[in-house]
Amino acid sequence: MNCTVRQAVGIWDELTDAYNDKTRYDTHTAEIYSYRLEEYRPGVHRNTHDVPEMFLDDAKRIAIDAAEALLGLILIFQEKHSCKITVEGMTIPQWRKAIKNGSGLFHRYHVKVVPKKRK
Repeated sequence: MNCTVRQAVGIWDELTDAYNDKTRYDTHTAEIYSYRLEEYRPGVHRNTHDVPEMFLDDAKRIAIDAAEALLGLILIFQEKHSCKITVEGMTIPQWRKAIKNGSGLFHRYHVKVVPKKRK
């Protein structure tokens, strides 16, 4: 997992807010933007969102790295909290598989964090 401490803490705070049902939408869903975990590359990160063909491989690698960093944070969060987490409606194993095949890469992730009921 490659991200800075500042990036990790920011995402962790959003996961905590979702866990506590304290997001700005008053739901258990955090809205996490991929660019917050991406390595900056001028050719890839353009205002028009259309990446020149020569940078497509870099753009995909950066998107995968960001998704994997988010996945790593989510897995640690699940270890520390009793909760069920889905990303874009997918379970963590489903999303992990989707990251590998490229279908689980988004510019914005809806991460739902629902505490498990205590018995």
